[in-house]
Amino acid sequence: RNIVDTAADGIVTVDAQGVVRDFNRAAESIFGVAPDEAIGRPLAELLPDDDAPAPAAADPGAALERWRTAQTGFDASG
Repeated sequence: RNIVDTAADGIVTVDAQGVVRDFNRAAESIFGVAPDEAIGRPLAELLPDDDAPAPAAADPGAALERWRTAQTGFDASG
């Protein structure tokens, strides 16, 4: 637990339903949301997609892939 809390990199963990279960201080600086505000929320709420219809927010995996693509320029979806 201490390693996650003090890591220089942002670390966010989610459960099988896509709900944020852990969110360190470095993640706060990336997302602009405090850990106590992020934990318990769907990951999709932290990774909004302005171009997608609202039902897309129910798929946290897709939101995460869009974020990875935006950050790296690499689209792993094929």
